Amino acid sequence: MSKLKFVDAFAGIGGFHYGVQEALGKDNVECVAFIEQDKDAIETYKNNHDYFTYHTDITQTHGDQVPEHDLLCGGFPCQAFSINKQNSKKSTVDKEDERSYLYKDLARIVEAKQPKYLLFENVRNLASIKHEKGGLLIDDIVKTFDEVGYNLEYKVYDAADFGVPQQRKRVYLVGKRKDLNEPIVFPEPTESRVTLKSVLEESYDESLLEKLNKPCTSRCALKSEYQGDWSDDGNFDWNWDKAGCYYCNKSNKDDNTVYKWVKKKKGNATHSLEKTDIDKKDVVWQNKQHAFEQDMKDRNNDTEKSKKKTKLGIEPMSIIMYDTPSAVSRQHERIYSVEGISRTLATFGHPVYYIDGKYRKLSSRESARCQGFPEEFEPNENHGKACKQFGNAVCVKVIKFIVEHNFKEN
Repeated sequence: MSKLKFVDAFAGIGGFHYGVQEALGKDNVECVAFIEQDKDAIETYKNNHDYFTYHTDITQTHGDQVPEHDLLCGGFPCQAFSINKQNSKKSTVDKEDERSYLYKDLARIVEAKQPKYLLFENVRNLASIKHEKGGLLIDDIVKTFDEVGYNLEYKVYDAADFGVPQQRKRVYLVGKRKDLNEPIVFPEPTESRVTLKSVLEESYDESLLEKLNKPCTSRCALKSEYQGDWSDDGNFDWNWDKAGCYYCNKSNKDDNTVYKWVKKKKGNATHSLEKTDIDKKDVVWQNKQHAFEQDMKDRNNDTEKSKKKTKLGIEPMSIIMYDTPSAVSRQHERIYSVEGISRTLATFGHPVYYIDGKYRKLSSRESARCQGFPEEFEPNENHGKACKQFGNAVCVKVIKFIVEHNFKEN
């Protein structure tokens, strides 16, 4: 078998690189180029992978600058398609976002170089998001590559079904040049799910510990209604059977409004906010750690809440509700169990876990394991940068699986 030469576009820290290498064997593949814009990711990539050349801007990379190759990989930017994108149009592509159509630069390189195979990855929402004319964007992507000579098919896989403890549902697109007449296959994974606990390090840096001994953002009580059953440090239970369930933004000095949570007669939420004339100085905010511990205790006493899932999934241990105007919790108001799997690693808002009686975030190595990176991989020395890079990365195990079933014979 001749060496399979590949180009790693939108390379990040090399998830595709490892996946291809593990599937076919390090001696049987060669990375002839990678393309990546982020300088920190470039540094990490260079520290971990062999390559022939690289480029930093795909929009300025012309076909004659890219070496001949058999496989073009690419995890083109997902922010324009993500359900977490920072605008209200979650179901429609923002045509003003220049990242929305970077797949066309991949198509431009494909047309010029005509590699045998294509392998792309993006967020699950790519399969359902619509373009400005109302059609599915993914249909346009398939058509774009059809026009340059490729059959392109896609499937959604969850990384948790490939032996890593992370829920990460992504669209994977496989393309094959039409003249090859090769089928595209997406077999069902057969790996068993594993717990997050299975990838934890024995020791960790103390900086990973989350400081929770501080007031909640807005969840507070009226001192007088608690009749002495409150404390200035916020270590009191916040219960609906007492009268003092209030909402007031502690940090906003320009907003002194105190609201009371009142029971709703209609709608999904059980309570809504009602404005009061109470003075801000007459309320006390619950301590955040106490709030988490109160919810843990309540969950342990609630049969339904404490019931374990029959299939390994994300398992919250504690959630602080009613600390936002919508009553819904934010990610930093949730504590997760390591007996389940991790929620999707992101570039920000990293999850906190209850581990051996302490609250902490995952280490860089633990995040690497959640993405299927090998132990010899050297993450960025800065934990924040490393977490961001793993949040942008592709799961190595899924790429390995797809390559094994589609590009084994070269």
